[in-house]
Amino acid sequence: MIDRASAKKKRPPPTADHQGALPCAATVEACGIEVRTLAKVLYSTTALSIAELAKLPQLNGASERTLQRWAVRDKWAETRQEFQSEWRRRAIAEIGQHQFEQRQAQLEILEGLFADGLKKLRGAKAKSWEGITSACVKLAAVIESLRTSVLSDANSAM
Repeated sequence: MIDRASAKKKRPPPTADHQGALPCAATVEACGIEVRTLAKVLYSTTALSIAELAKLPQLNGASERTLQRWAVRDKWAETRQEFQSEWRRRAIAEIGQHQFEQRQAQLEILEGLFADGLKKLRGAKAKSWEGITSACVKLAAVIESLRTSVLSDANSAM
């Protein structure tokens, strides 16, 4: 005789569909995901309140009071805070890196323009020196300002 419990195959844990939807309650139950664990993950990684979690069918009717008790015992608020802090830190780091790369690219372009201006100054006639010199001086000031910003960004990223 075949033991039904051992005959059931373990299914992989549910994943969100392409739109980020939660797995259905039947999938959660079939995969053996503990309701308490799922509730903690949902609370920690979303903006859902305990009352909103209690209404989700994926939590198999866990009461709001039960969820509150689990939240206190398992320190869900601290976990949510840690998750949000880490998410913010990573977002700020990515934005800072992107800004740093943009400024570096701008600096390279300006340095190329400056070099072109100096080449033109060397071969310019006497009447055009004043305009090219003025442009090069202004460009040098912009380059220095941008170079300072890039160094500041690099130092703050470390």
